[in-house]
Amino acid sequence: MTSVLKTPGQIHNAVPLLDCTVAPTEAELLRIGATLVQFEQHQDWAIGRTHRHHELHSNEVMIHRLDRRTDVCEPVKFSSLIELHPHSWHYTSARHLPPYEYDTRSRPKIPQEFISELWEQLDVMKVSWSVSLIPIEPYQGRDEKWIETTDPETRSMTSILVSETHDVPVSEIVGWRFFRSDEGAVELAVVRQCKRDTVTGFHQAIYPSK
Repeated sequence: MTSVLKTPGQIHNAVPLLDCTVAPTEAELLRIGATLVQFEQHQDWAIGRTHRHHELHSNEVMIHRLDRRTDVCEPVKFSSLIELHPHSWHYTSARHLPPYEYDTRSRPKIPQEFISELWEQLDVMKVSWSVSLIPIEPYQGRDEKWIETTDPETRSMTSILVSETHDVPVSEIVGWRFFRSDEGAVELAVVRQCKRDTVTGFHQAIYPSK
C-alpha cells in the first residue's frame, strides 16, 4: 500500500534534487508560458525547475522571509510559526498541486481552471514532475532575476535580486517568467539562477561533519 505524504516536511523531502531533474526546453517553456498568459497568471507566477537542496525533519517547513531584494528560505518548526502561506507549488499527481515551500505573506489565489489546464500541458509534454510554480514579486522588474546560494550550516538558501545582465559563474537557470510582446507573441526571460557549490560542483548541500 502506497504511503500518503502528510506533513510539509515529507512533501518537501519528496521533491527531487536539482541534479536529478532536467530543465524544460525553450519550446516547452513557451508552450507553458502561453498557458500562463492565456489565464493572465504571468504577472503573478513564473515557472521554476522543481528542486530542493536540503532535508527537513517531519516537524519542519521551509519558509521564505523576504526583505525587498533579499529572500532567505530556511527550515522552521511548526510550533514557532504564527501564520503560514504557500510559496512554491508542484504537481504530485493529476491536478494535485501542493506547496513545498511557504511564505510569511499571502500570495494571489491560483484559479482551479488554470491548474487543470496547466496540468494537461505538462502531462502531454511529460514534464509535470520537474516544473513548479514560483511567485513573482510585484516590484520585480522585467530585467531582474534572483541569484540563489545554499548554506549547509543552516540548511538555508539566500536569494539576491540583481540585474538580468549580472554574470553568475558556475550557476544554472532554474526559473523563467513570461510576457506578451506588442505583436502578441509569448516571450520568456530568466527569473532565477542557482549557484553550484564551488567545491563539489553540485547543487545538493554537503553537510559538515559533527
